[in-house]
Amino acid sequence: EKNLICSFGASVYEDSYIPESILKNLDFLQVPYSLFNRDFEKTDLFLKSKKYNVDLQVRSIFCQGLILCKPDKLPNWILNSDKKIIEEINLLLNKKTYSILEFACSFIKKKEWIDSVVIGVTSSKELREIIDAFSLEKKIKNEKINDLCQDLSKKIKDPREWN
Repeated sequence: EKNLICSFGASVYEDSYIPESILKNLDFLQVPYSLFNRDFEKTDLFLKSKKYNVDLQVRSIFCQGLILCKPDKLPNWILNSDKKIIEEINLLLNKKTYSILEFACSFIKKKEWIDSVVIGVTSSKELREIIDAFSLEKKIKNEKINDLCQDLSKKIKDPREWN
C-alpha cells in the first residue's frame, strides 16, 4: 500500500514448496540450477511460471563453488561416485580450450527460459572472471560432460544435504 516494494518473489529449492495460487501473484521465482543440478527442468514449475509471467532467476549456478573445485580440493563429505564423475569431467576439460567456469557459464547462457542469474563472489577478481566467462560469444557443447553430470547424486546437488 505504501509502494515500498517494487517486486515480490520467492526463492525455493523444489517445486513442491510453491503452490500455483501463490505463484501467480509473484513477480519472480528464484530456483537452484546448474550444470550439476537440473532438477528444475523436470518439473512443471517452469511452464507455470511462464504462464503467469513470473521471471525466472537461477541461483547456485556453480553449485556454491563445487563445480569450480579441482577434484583434490573437494570436501570430504562428497561421495566417491561423485568424485569420480568430477575427475572425469576435469580430464575431459583438460583436453579442451575452455575452463569449467566457461563451460558452466555457457551452459546457463544456452537456457533461454532464464531471465536472470544470481551469483555470489568473494572478490572483485572472481567477479571479473565470471563476467569474462559470461561474455564469451561461443556456445560450448560437450555432450559427454552433460551426460556425466546427469549421474551425480542428490547429495552433491542440494546444499541441504551437505555435511
